[in-house]
This record gives sequence, structure tokens and C-alpha cells, in this order.
Amino acid sequence: MNKKEMIYTSSKEEFNFEYYVEIKKIMEQAKKLKLLISKYFDFDIPEYILEDIIEENSYTQICLTINVAILNQRITEENAKILKRKLKELFRIKNIYDEMHIDVFLESEKINEKFLL
Repeated sequence: MNKKEMIYTSSKEEFNFEYYVEIKKIMEQAKKLKLLISKYFDFDIPEYILEDIIEENSYTQICLTINVAILNQRITEENAKILKRKLKELFRIKNIYDEMHIDVFLESEKINEKFLL
């Protein structure tokens, strides 16, 4: 393993390079998904809401995060209502405790129609 392939923690323990590559790939995919979700909506969505969606939290958790964004004036009430409603449709949420799975979002007909995936 050459020096470029070696990554160290604060305790100087060597990481597995394959693990690093896998993490980097996951981060790249998350970035692309955030961009796709952002493009679908006609308004700005705070980064922390996008991260909660990518992490596949429950619909309830996402709604609570959106409510915090309203309080912090990071999203308008009108846009928050639109976001909650469309997320429910796109992720096929049937009850408020359902988790939001990205694969359901990517298979959504509305996403495919809008972006011709």
C-alpha cells in the first residue's frame, strides 16, 4: 500500500483502503441524490432536510425537521406543505411512521417523467 492509499485516524491506526473507497462512493451517491431531489422541487430545500431524506429517516422525522426549518425561517410554510405532500407521494408513504426509502423515490413515475431516467 503506498502513502496515498493510507489513511489514518487520530490514533494513527491504519484504515482499510477498500473501506475508504466505499465510503467515498456512498458520499458521491448521496450528493447526486440530494441534487436530484433539489431539482425536483421549484424551491430551495435546506441541506439538513435533504440529509434526513438521504438517510432514509421516517416520514415523521422528516416532517419534524421541516417544522424546525419553518421556525428557523429556512423554508416558508407554503413550501413546507408542498414538500411534505410531495414527499408523501414520491416515497409512497402510507402512514406517518413509514421510512422513506430512496429506491422507492428513484422508481417513482413522477421522477422518471420529470427527468426521463
